Amino acid sequence: MSQMEQTFLGFLNRHPEVRASLSLDLVNTRALARFFMKEEEISGRQMEAVVAMMRRAPLEKLRGSVNPKAFSSMKIATKDDIAILDYAKSKDVVERIKNVVGLVAYDKNETLKVVVGAHTLKVIVDHSASKSVKEALGKLGLRKEYTHISEISLLFSEEAHDQKGIVAYVTSQLLMNAINLQEVLTCTPELLLYVDESQALKAFEVCKRIKTQ
Repeated sequence: MSQMEQTFLGFLNRHPEVRASLSLDLVNTRALARFFMKEEEISGRQMEAVVAMMRRAPLEKLRGSVNPKAFSSMKIATKDDIAILDYAKSKDVVERIKNVVGLVAYDKNETLKVVVGAHTLKVIVDHSASKSVKEALGKLGLRKEYTHISEISLLFSEEAHDQKGIVAYVTSQLLMNAINLQEVLTCTPELLLYVDESQALKAFEVCKRIKTQ
C-alpha cells in the first residue's frame, strides 16, 4: 500500500461517515478527493493522482467490513448512576486498590472496574459507593470525578471472539450519532460502554439498531 493510500486509510478512520457511504458506493470520487486533499493539505496539482489512487486502491480493505451475524445474538444491558474516579497513577494509589475490593458486593450486582494505565488509574463504581472508595484510596491524586454515567453492556457469543472489527464498528456508529464515550472497556466477549446519562437512551437505540441490522 502506497503512502498516499495509507494517508487515505487514516482519513477514513477519522471519518466513519465517509467510510459508510463509500461502502455503499454513494460517494462522488472527485468530491471526496477535494475533501481529502483539503484536510490533508495536499496540493491541488495532485488532484488526478489522488483520484487515480482512489480508483486503483484496494477499497475492500479501505472500507473495512464486519460480519452482521456477530451482532444478531448480542445481548444489551444498561445500568445508570455510575461514577468514574480519575486518579493520577502512583504507588500509593495502586497499593490501596486492594482496600476497595471488600467494599463491593458482587452478589448484589454492584459495580467495580479498575483500569490502570501508564499515567492514570480509573475506578468505575456505583455512585452510592464512590464516597467509600474515595475514603479507601485517599484524596491525594484524585484528578476528577465523573457522575451521572450510564454503563451499556454488549455481551456477544463466544464465536464473536474471532470476528474482526466489532469494537471499531460499534464505536464508529456511536461517533456518527454524536455520542461521546467517557470510557470503553473490553472483557471478551463483553464490551462495556460508558456514556453520560443524558446520552444513554440514544446510545442504547444505536446499539439496538446494530443488533437488528
